Amino acid sequence: MSDLTFSGELLPGADPRRARLQLTALFRLTDPDAVEPFFHRGKVTLRRGLTPTEAERLCERLRAAGLDCEVGPEPEPEPEPEPEPEPEPEPEPEPEPEPEPEPEPEPQPPAAQPAAPGPAAPEPAAPEPAAPNLFQVRPDAPAALTGDAAQLRWLVALIASILFAAALLAAIIAGLRGSAPAPVAGPAATGVDGAGQLYLLTRDAVLLHDRAGHDLLRLDAGRLGLTDLAAPFFVGRDGSVVLQARDGDGKPAPWRCAPAGGACEPLPVAGPLRTVTGGRDDTLHVLDASGLVLIADGTVRARASLAAEALAPRLVNEAGLLYLAADGPMVGVHRPDPESYGEQLDALLLIAAGFTATAVRDIAYFADQWWALLENETGAVALHRFDTRWGHLGAVPLPAALDARRLQPWGRQLLILDPEQPELQRVDGEGRLGAPFRSSLFAALVREQRETLAWRSTASTLLRCVLAAALGGALLALLLAADHRRRHLDAPALRLDREYGAFLWFPALAPARRKRGRQAIVLAIAASVLAVAAAVGSRHGLALAGLALGVLAGGVAGSCLAPAGHVGIAGRRLLVADHRGVYQGGAADSFRRRGPFLLRGDVVLNLGTASLPAFPPSLDAALSRAGTGKVAPASLGTVAAALLRARHPLALAAAGACLLALIGLAASLG
Repeated sequence: MSDLTFSGELLPGADPRRARLQLTALFRLTDPDAVEPFFHRGKVTLRRGLTPTEAERLCERLRAAGLDCEVGPEPEPEPEPEPEPEPEPEPEPEPEPEPEPEPEPEPQPPAAQPAAPGPAAPEPAAPEPAAPNLFQVRPDAPAALTGDAAQLRWLVALIASILFAAALLAAIIAGLRGSAPAPVAGPAATGVDGAGQLYLLTRDAVLLHDRAGHDLLRLDAGRLGLTDLAAPFFVGRDGSVVLQARDGDGKPAPWRCAPAGGACEPLPVAGPLRTVTGGRDDTLHVLDASGLVLIADGTVRARASLAAEALAPRLVNEAGLLYLAADGPMVGVHRPDPESYGEQLDALLLIAAGFTATAVRDIAYFADQWWALLENETGAVALHRFDTRWGHLGAVPLPAALDARRLQPWGRQLLILDPEQPELQRVDGEGRLGAPFRSSLFAALVREQRETLAWRSTASTLLRCVLAAALGGALLALLLAADHRRRHLDAPALRLDREYGAFLWFPALAPARRKRGRQAIVLAIAASVLAVAAAVGSRHGLALAGLALGVLAGGVAGSCLAPAGHVGIAGRRLLVADHRGVYQGGAADSFRRRGPFLLRGDVVLNLGTASLPAFPPSLDAALSRAGTGKVAPASLGTVAAALLRARHPLALAAAGACLLALIGLAASLG
């Protein structure tokens, strides 16, 4: 076995500070001053009973650090204690041997005769647990920027913030003004051609079905060269259609389109159509803003001035006469021939037993009877039957949820249209209700419209969220750049390794911090569960609010569970190390405060609050006695920028919560 001894001297050219730190690490000490006695006592045995290999390895480590050491054999007889000079009354450290080259428990080196502690430099008798580990801290070295560079960075961040804010505002306004139309609820109008094929009009397409109701064709508005198809709607015997739509210029106008999606031509009428029906030889009878118009071969053949008060009048050509339901509970009978076009022959008052009608919504001739949708003063609608001489035959009960608007004869059944319902109610010639007619073409169109609306809404929301996130990042960059223009680049005025033992270190309240950290973790988990539940329920605003709360709670938990930092006071001098292990030191009045934060250079320390304690309450009084708080407090932006540069959990959580709030606001405004 071998002993490792130290002569008390340094090798030529050795760095005294490095040698003392190496010896401090060997004995697991925290104060380099504790090993000073080893340099003033001559030859000292550092380790006993080591294997030759272990002793040589430790000796090489110490020699590399500049310590003059050697390895000698252990005496076989009982070793007598080597006389140790005792210039100090304290006992000599007796390190115990250990199998590993790691140092033994900290010895107790002799301390100098304690002088009466002065008020400017209280010195603890032994290293305190609140003191920082010298090997885990580093001095603050704030990066300096020239004035021009700081100004340029601030200008770039300002321009980026303005651009992103303008883009976000434009996206929000565009979303509010140009939002995609909702999917259609039901067909807007119906028509039947000479072959008995059924046509359904929707905003985006005309849907064709055969006589049995099977799907035939979907004529999209784009194929017709039009947009926003709308009633009134009429289908000729040859399959041509008359409707109202917008052209390439976006102006609404009446159009007549050739069968099977052929070319469309505008009708020669003034203003929007009010109602339209067909006549002999493919003629059209149109009611526009001026009155009745007879159109044949694309030209106007006759006109008749007529004022119709009804908002949606109905015109029917039957048995060589024009029947117009336009004013009150009456039907006007007019001549369709060009010579006496529009001359009124009669006015029929529709009287239904047990129902006081105030308006006629629609009329149709079906199964050798007249059918009329009558409306009373309360807005209730009823379907009534009349004979060919307009004698009342009875009412047809309709489903309560059906708001009937139009009647469409189709073969052996009469279809009743409610534009807010996807199906059409069927009635036979005896007034019996049948199963509703449902179009699979219409169902597919609605499904496609919903998917398109969802995609556009998602894309628009995503764009606003991305712009909001970019704006938030630009604002954070602007905050940091603005702070760069006015920040104090203060290097530490004290060296922690040189004045370590002269400071009184205040311990952090670790148990209280851990308790608050656990509570914050529980709150963060609860908020996250709330956010997930809200997201599943498509309540995105509540989901973002819960997520922001979870981020804040997570930041509090991270702040409580991360190292609190260190505060040391010696008279009117301070040494402060933050959660990263970066320290600043200097006169107490060179530190600035803002609320619970203590700031110098790029080091900012959270001293805690009553609800989130970090250090004992006595620290505030000690800081006041030392002289902190005499200079102007740091601005909120300066503290925020310093916390962000230090990546403090509270600052990161606050920035994340603000970003989520900005994203949520942008998403909800579209």
